[in-house]
Amino acid sequence: MRRQHVPRLILAILVVACSAELLVTDSSSDERNRIPHQNWVTAATRFVRPEGVELVVRAGDHERSIYRLHRGSIGKIGVSRDGQRVAFARSLSRQSDPLFDVCVIDSDGSNLRTVFELADVIGEIAWTADNRKLAFIGASSSSEYDLIIIDISAPDVRTVIRDPVGRGRFMGLTSQAWAPDGKRIVYTSADGRILTMDTTTMQKEVLGYGSDPTWSPDGTLISYRQDTKGSPPGDYVTVTMLPPSRLKRIL
Repeated sequence: MRRQHVPRLILAILVVACSAELLVTDSSSDERNRIPHQNWVTAATRFVRPEGVELVVRAGDHERSIYRLHRGSIGKIGVSRDGQRVAFARSLSRQSDPLFDVCVIDSDGSNLRTVFELADVIGEIAWTADNRKLAFIGASSSSEYDLIIIDISAPDVRTVIRDPVGRGRFMGLTSQAWAPDGKRIVYTSADGRILTMDTTTMQKEVLGYGSDPTWSPDGTLISYRQDTKGSPPGDYVTVTMLPPSRLKRIL
């Protein structure tokens, strides 16, 4: 196994590309406030008085509130690769299961749609590059967590995969969990293992222990924060997904 140092700039780019922003916005519905299409669209939430929360999107210098929930909360958020839609987990403060809805809304605030219901959501929500599928880690009423992949391209949402990941504090995935081909995904299991899965064959590969795995835009690399089980997180590393695979240290 060969390791080499990589400039800190690469890590900075990875972190910025996956981050969300806290935004302040004018919630007016005036047509002049519509957000033009941009390559980079971010989304975040903010609290509003007296008991509410807003979902806000930003593209370039333009920002807008696209959804307001007066009672409840908005959790995990994922922006589609083309910036035209936002997926988010919503709690309506119900007293019984399911406690969360996974919803999809256009970035102009139209076409709100509930696509899944469950008891809890861990990690982020990831879109495939073709914007047809969503992936997230969630729990049913039995409190067992699964990697859930759904196809939202048709009016009737279809569950493609529901695969157990266990129960523990390490599990999760990032918004950049999908390979560009939309067939492979990387995530963290409950015991802290970094796993890739071929969603066609269901074949899995263990890359090591760590957190925050992210696939490169060309599909050749996966970066994650390396961890030795039971120890604090350590180096950021990249794994070459083309054979022969080599682990490389970034920091």
